[in-house]
Amino acid sequence: MRTYELTIILGTEENETSTGKEKVEDLLKKSKASITKTDDLGVRDLAYLINKRSKGHYYYYEFEADPQDVFKLEDELRLTNQLLKHLLIRKEQ
Repeated sequence: MRTYELTIILGTEENETSTGKEKVEDLLKKSKASITKTDDLGVRDLAYLINKRSKGHYYYYEFEADPQDVFKLEDELRLTNQLLKHLLIRKEQ
């Protein structure tokens, strides 16, 4: 098991934020990841426009998972329509 960090950016409207967050947490559960830390970073300005939006709601997750499961998770995150952007990295020990 390795430790990973996931940062996601969702839309700022309530329904976008709640459905997107639920979808990501379901994907994490499906990929057998054990979430160790969750942080709501709130609404922030984006560095550049994404889908004609200048603000996004940021969430941060720290989790442990097997590398094979993380490859599948990365593919599914790319296909998730609710996400504006995501960043998934392996955390150094």
